[in-house]
Amino acid sequence: MKQYIIISIIILCCGISITAQTTAKKDTILQRVMTLEKEYNPNIDKAFKINTLPEIKEPVTTKAKIEFSNYEAPLDIKPEASKLQPEQYFTNLDISKKKGYATLGISSFVDINGDLGYQILNTNKDELSIWGSHRSSWGNVESTQTGEKLKLKLNDNTGAFRYQHNFENLRLFTDAKYVYSGFNYYGIQPETTNISVPEQANNIFDVNTGISSEREGELSYLLKLGYTYFNQKNSILEKIKGPVENTFRANFDVHKSFDDNKLVGLGGYFRGNAYTTPSNNNYTSYKNYSDLNFNPYFKMYGDNWETRLGFKADLLFNYSKDVFFAPDIEFSFQPYDNMLLYLTTKGMVTDNGNNKIFYENRYVNPESRVLDSYTWLDGTIGVKTSIAKVFSMDFFTGYKITGNEHFYSGKKDVLYNRYNNIYTPDYSDAKAFKVGTNLRYLYRDNFSTELKACYYSWNVDDIQKAWNKPQFESDLTVGYLFPLVPLRFDLAYHLETGRKNFVNEQLFKMKDMNDVSLMGTYSFNDTFSVYSRIDNLFNQQYDLWYGYPAEGFRFMGGVSVKF
Repeated sequence: MKQYIIISIIILCCGISITAQTTAKKDTILQRVMTLEKEYNPNIDKAFKINTLPEIKEPVTTKAKIEFSNYEAPLDIKPEASKLQPEQYFTNLDISKKKGYATLGISSFVDINGDLGYQILNTNKDELSIWGSHRSSWGNVESTQTGEKLKLKLNDNTGAFRYQHNFENLRLFTDAKYVYSGFNYYGIQPETTNISVPEQANNIFDVNTGISSEREGELSYLLKLGYTYFNQKNSILEKIKGPVENTFRANFDVHKSFDDNKLVGLGGYFRGNAYTTPSNNNYTSYKNYSDLNFNPYFKMYGDNWETRLGFKADLLFNYSKDVFFAPDIEFSFQPYDNMLLYLTTKGMVTDNGNNKIFYENRYVNPESRVLDSYTWLDGTIGVKTSIAKVFSMDFFTGYKITGNEHFYSGKKDVLYNRYNNIYTPDYSDAKAFKVGTNLRYLYRDNFSTELKACYYSWNVDDIQKAWNKPQFESDLTVGYLFPLVPLRFDLAYHLETGRKNFVNEQLFKMKDMNDVSLMGTYSFNDTFSVYSRIDNLFNQQYDLWYGYPAEGFRFMGGVSVKF
């Protein structure tokens, strides 16, 4: 009986929370939005016309846990498709003119979330923002396979800044971030061994700078240079260093419009990956290589349609392929004011360097560099419609053909002749069929809900199943703002079914990923707020990766200060 009383008290405490707030263009905001915790990735708008086709969901598994953001970082966000979207909601909230924020939350699972940021400049010509975040976990989780307690250690820290200066016809921008991530391979060992994998520590430094120009009827351009340093401290054995990855990037786009409704351009990029690895260990998959991409394209616009015709050509140096070609075609047609038909046919070489894979699956074997994949075709066709400006429906289907796609499995390490609680990539040519929907409903300024759902059917050539890929996944988010009090509730539900894995030469069916989170926010004044949150509300047991269980039921309380 006591446990039910405690749970009831915790749920009632959710009414104490932070109020969501919006902001004008020049103000820093602490908007209470519901997001997934992802890699910080400042995006710079392309110099050419932004394509407004609906965003198409890629058939990949997202391993990030549901996270409620207590602020909105003062950084550029990649433009989201805006055609036929419900009108902006929560527009009547108080606007904060404060430029800084600080938040701190601690959970019953010994999770600690902290954020700090300040917008130093925000004028017509100059923008300068700095921010940092901390995410850590130190609790025990229960193995879904054996029931034993596993000690989870996680310590992620990020610091970043962004600067932009606008000249009359030119924009100069730069951004940089530093990430320190310490964690342990807490998953169960597939077999008894006296050798354990040492705790890991990654250091990541990323910097980008560039210029862009957008001149009506004249030659416009974008040039962006970047560098990423990624260092893994340890290998899978003690006293052996991990790999170092240096990535050099250059992105460009040049285009010119003519006849008022046509545009011709040439885009592309250069990427070079260089590695430093111990000479006395099993790092055979690491080698320096580079990719030079060219993307010529032609655009046309009509009163109710637009199209992009182009292709991508990659020249690869010191890699398994020398040349790669893929289509780059988009078309949209709006027969009625409330309906949009769209078609996309894309392809690309996917960079699977260590820095990118870390955000996809941090428990990958440091000795096995995940090789790049080649998407020959990624086509999607769909229809989008809106009703009364408050409800939108997007239905789509697509087909994807990829060469050298990677799938994570737990297999015996040939060099050390043992199974580890780390993942090694298997490769296969793969085909994926998808069908899905995205539904949004907004009611006045008080209620919003969104449902994303997609079914996948995988066909792989060289392995038994598409390891770790879900057959079905969906996300449901609901937000409600009380009209007369500064109180809001947010609900998030994430579901993944049909996942399988291959460990210790055996095929395992994984438990469905079934997670519900609830957050309440309340503001005492314009400066001080508090919030409470419950994650994994129904204490569901499932694995993020096979052998790596997710945290169970946990309660978090926190405070937020604006200054």
